[in-house]
Amino acid sequence: VYEKNATVIPSYTLSPSAISGKILYRRIYSNGTFSDYSESAPEEPGEYQCAYFLGNKSIGEGNIFIDKKEAEIIIDNASLEFTETGITPTAFCEDPNVKVSYTAFVIDDKGVVTTEEVSIPIKKCGKYSVIAYPKDNTHYKRTYSYAMLEITPATPKITITETNFVYD
Repeated sequence: VYEKNATVIPSYTLSPSAISGKILYRRIYSNGTFSDYSESAPEEPGEYQCAYFLGNKSIGEGNIFIDKKEAEIIIDNASLEFTETGITPTAFCEDPNVKVSYTAFVIDDKGVVTTEEVSIPIKKCGKYSVIAYPKDNTHYKRTYSYAMLEITPATPKITITETNFVYD
């Protein structure tokens, strides 16, 4: 599983152990092609072939698969009061490296989620179905967390200053 800045080096045995060579790596692409060999061990998610070379001849090969990391995102249902700047949903993820993205859809008067997507921050009162997911889909699996967000009208605060008037 992917870990930031961590290389993946395979374990191997040699027989006889006095053989001296080097391991080279190449990426395996989804269309069946390969990148050029490199001495740098892989760090990014994907499938790689590693080969032990004596001179320019490969004497053993194996594959490495670095899986995307799964991030658990927790988002709770909420009822918030309207603000002029809008409401941005909030979610929690144990991994501080995970930036969370949000998508919101309007919930109609019958309680049905519509296909009407709204921009974040949400600037209208109403009920919304909110989806939270990792922004980085290169390193993290696309996992989703769901919640309902209700934005209620703000309660205005009106203050009156006592003033004395004199008739002249």
